Amino acid sequence: MSDRKKIFVTGASSGVGKAICQLFLKKGWQVIATLRIPETYGEAETADLSILPLDVTDKHSIERALAIAYERHGAIDVVVNNAGFGEFGVFEGIEDDRIRANFEVNVFGVMNVIRAVLPRMRDVGRGTIVNISSGGGIIGLPATSIYLSTKFALEGFTESIWYELDGLGIGIKLIEPGGIETPFLQKIAGQATVNIPPHDYAEFQLKIRRRMDELSWERSTALEIADVVWEASTDGKKQLRYFHGPGIQHLVHSRRTAGEPAYEKLIRAEFGFA
Repeated sequence: MSDRKKIFVTGASSGVGKAICQLFLKKGWQVIATLRIPETYGEAETADLSILPLDVTDKHSIERALAIAYERHGAIDVVVNNAGFGEFGVFEGIEDDRIRANFEVNVFGVMNVIRAVLPRMRDVGRGTIVNISSGGGIIGLPATSIYLSTKFALEGFTESIWYELDGLGIGIKLIEPGGIETPFLQKIAGQATVNIPPHDYAEFQLKIRRRMDELSWERSTALEIADVVWEASTDGKKQLRYFHGPGIQHLVHSRRTAGEPAYEKLIRAEFGFA
């Protein structure tokens, strides 16, 4: 087995997950890229790249992937929990099964992976876990209640175990993108045709759709977020949060520094509810 460092990434099929894998390979690391359908990764395995099937909602799937990873590569230095998706729309229009599915992946899926990797990390006395959160895990925004609830949960969970793992040689980090170049804003409006609320929300829905078309928040590229993951994985700091991206920086700053009335006024103005 190589003595080079190893990273295990969930949700590696595209976007941020794929960018993380490619960046760490270029940096000379061995990479274990995991995704539900390995064939969609689009590259062949090499001595430094393992591409494994993984469903974060299935504990047996996680155990199998880790067993192969340990056999091929030995101890894993960094685990990145990137797998996730967003369920958007007015809360009352989203069915229970869709809500639970979002939590199963974005929250319980992360917990499943962390629970599986911690024993080996404790045995070797080292390791870093990086959870991909969102700048929206700090603030609430309209028509994103379910997705952002999963990120609020991830933030609270990660911060809590940050203290628990501190004396074990295991670091844990939160990456908080303030917007990424993906069809995020369009999805919020687009899912309105699937997650249909009662008619009383019609005016609200119309206003949100128009506002999403108008918003021009600057967003980071997947590679820029991968660079932040590299920093968090290698800087040796006990820093918990790594916020990146100007898109909603003004909202996050207001949330952290302004009083509730000023912050609420800003949000209402941003979304046209002033």
